[in-house]
Amino acid sequence: MSPIRKLLVFIENQIVSWVRTTGLVGFGGFWFLTHSLLADAERTELDIGVSVGGIGGYFEIGPILDQIQAEAALDEQISDSLVDEVEEEVTGLLEEAVQNELDVDIDDTVENELDVDIGESFIGEQGLGIAVIAEEVVNAFDVDIEYESARFHSGQWLVMADAIAFEELAQEGFVFDSYRELSSLGFILAEVSAPSSFNITTAREGVLDVVGAGRASVDLNHYYTAGISIDSSATGFQPTSALQLPNNIDQLPLKIGVIDSLVDLSHPGLKSSKIEVENFTRRGAKQPESHGTAVASIIAASGRDYAGLIPNAEVFAASVFEEQRHHGDTANAVSLIRALDWLLSKNIDVVNVSMAGPPNKLLELALKKFKDKGIPVVAAAGNGGPAADPMFPAAYDDVIAVTAVDAQSRAFRMANRGSYVDLSALGVDVAHLKPGDGYGTSSGTSYAVPFVSTAVAIIKHQYPEADPAQLLFKSAKDLGEPGKDDVYGYGLVNP
Repeated sequence: MSPIRKLLVFIENQIVSWVRTTGLVGFGGFWFLTHSLLADAERTELDIGVSVGGIGGYFEIGPILDQIQAEAALDEQISDSLVDEVEEEVTGLLEEAVQNELDVDIDDTVENELDVDIGESFIGEQGLGIAVIAEEVVNAFDVDIEYESARFHSGQWLVMADAIAFEELAQEGFVFDSYRELSSLGFILAEVSAPSSFNITTAREGVLDVVGAGRASVDLNHYYTAGISIDSSATGFQPTSALQLPNNIDQLPLKIGVIDSLVDLSHPGLKSSKIEVENFTRRGAKQPESHGTAVASIIAASGRDYAGLIPNAEVFAASVFEEQRHHGDTANAVSLIRALDWLLSKNIDVVNVSMAGPPNKLLELALKKFKDKGIPVVAAAGNGGPAADPMFPAAYDDVIAVTAVDAQSRAFRMANRGSYVDLSALGVDVAHLKPGDGYGTSSGTSYAVPFVSTAVAIIKHQYPEADPAQLLFKSAKDLGEPGKDDVYGYGLVNP
């Protein structure tokens, strides 16, 4: 199958998946928009926005373009005939796919509802030809990148190892731009500017040739996001209504680590909470507060009108998100690793991670330290939809991956699915605090994670010799197919 054909089939499958999983009966409108190449000082990527029946989401085609590059070695100049081919085939495939699923005529729907032509919208919304977009995006990714998930700092690569390994690298002529000691993790993190000819595989092999396999990790500075969340006008469910807690909960000295955005400690519902915040964003970066405030409030809010699950717990909140104009709240591998290093020094019971992104060798190595210390890490499975690839850090074996369900234990329609999903928790229409003095209601796998993190912390104190993950897997209320499945994992958390 040709690379272009693979791209078209991918688009078709995503549309069909959205139609099926959202359960739409009528189809009021459909649009397929391209976002032009979005380039800022840190990265380049191509996003395609898709919205079906008014429910929208993002599907990154970085992985597909990586495959096109690796398999077909795109010519430097893509001819005008490619534009015509893509326009013709996309129009035909989209019409056929949606007609088969919903018996609706795309031509009439799109032209009458949106007054735009699919071909023009796909190729020319920003005045950029598909040839130009494809060429620039492909050039932004290295042909030897091993991963299929693709946002990273294009001008930087990272090395993490112990001090002795760096001494050996220095003796062999390796020069790094900056060094950062990670005292709790026991590593040094070095950053290196990447030249235009940079190849991550060659760099990794060069480092490992000097220090030996297993003594250093080399990777790119990948980006991570909180993913799509859905706000609601509904009243929402108070956290304590969704999890049965022990009677002595106030006497347990629980300590929760949270890696998220900044937390608004001035909110009346958090003023008396025991939350310590540390910043790991770049100097001068604008720090969002919404997501971190919501997650922290689900765990430890102590207001009169709203209470978190464990108001008396100590929360150590690492702020890693920065506001990015084109991509929303974004963190990177460096900020995540620094946050983990800080949390490891706080003698916490569990780490709550409400973000997702690509695999990263340095992040994986840092997480193994938590496994060695007996500190569970709980992470959101992701909000990419049922057909999305596994998201990290949730997909690592040593991490508890959490998906979201509603009050009737039905799967959140935007949640990722896969064998890595471990547990389900309430994550639809969850009430939480908003920066300032407000309250909100949102849905997403991020909002389900605090319920499992809280359960893990409680079990660690009630049964200190037990493996919290295994106990929760055994006690979970089975949902969906009997046993562990790709939608609900072992089932609804039930400590």
